[in-house]
Amino acid sequence: MYLFQFLHFQSTFIWNFSDLFVICMSYYLTSRLQYVNKKLLAAQGKYLPEVFWRTSREEYGRAVQLVRKVDDVISGIVFISFANNLFFICLQLFNTLENGIKGAVSCRSGKQGSTILGGYEAAVYFLFSLIYLISRSVAVSLIASQVNSASTVPASVLYDVPSPVYCLEVQRFLEQVNGEKIALSGLQFFSVTRSLLLTVAGTIVTYELVMFQFKSPDQ
Repeated sequence: MYLFQFLHFQSTFIWNFSDLFVICMSYYLTSRLQYVNKKLLAAQGKYLPEVFWRTSREEYGRAVQLVRKVDDVISGIVFISFANNLFFICLQLFNTLENGIKGAVSCRSGKQGSTILGGYEAAVYFLFSLIYLISRSVAVSLIASQVNSASTVPASVLYDVPSPVYCLEVQRFLEQVNGEKIALSGLQFFSVTRSLLLTVAGTIVTYELVMFQFKSPDQ
C-alpha cells in the first residue's frame, strides 16, 4: 500500500516538474531571442551600414543554434509533458461528462446533503482537476510557443530596411529567418507553436465524441 502511494507521489512530482522545466527553459530561450529582437526593433527603418546587419545576423544565428541544441536535449521531456497533459485531460473530461454533475447518495440516511459538500465531492473534484489540467496545459503551450514567435520577429524589421542600404547581409538574414521553423519540439513529432494549441483542442473534442458514440444508449 505504501509502495503504491510512494510511486503515485513520485509520478505526480515528475509530471509537475516536467511542465515547470519546460516553462523555465522556454522563458530562457525566448529571452535570448528577444535580446536580438530588441536591437533590431530599435533599428527598424533606419539607414544602417552592412556591418550592423552582419553582426545582428550572427547574433541571431547563435541564439538559433542554442535553441536547437537545447531542443535536442529536452525534446523527450517536452513530448512526455504534452502526452501526459493530453491523456489526463481526456481522462478527467470523460469522467466528468460520463458521471455528470450530481451528488452521491448517503448509504446511511439515503439522502443527499449529509456531507460537507452535500454529496458533490466527486463532482467538485473532477471539475477542479479538469480546470487545473486545462489551465496548466494552456500555460505550457503558450509559454513554449513564445520561442517560435520570437524567432519570427526579425522578418518584419528586415522587410522595412530602406532600399539604399539593402545589401547581401540583409537578404541572407531574411532567408535565415524564413528558411526554417525555430521552435521546441516533442521528439521531432510536433513543433510547439500557437497553432498546436488548436490542434490539441481538436484532438480532445474528437476523442470525447468517439467515446460517447461507443457508449450504449441505456448508459
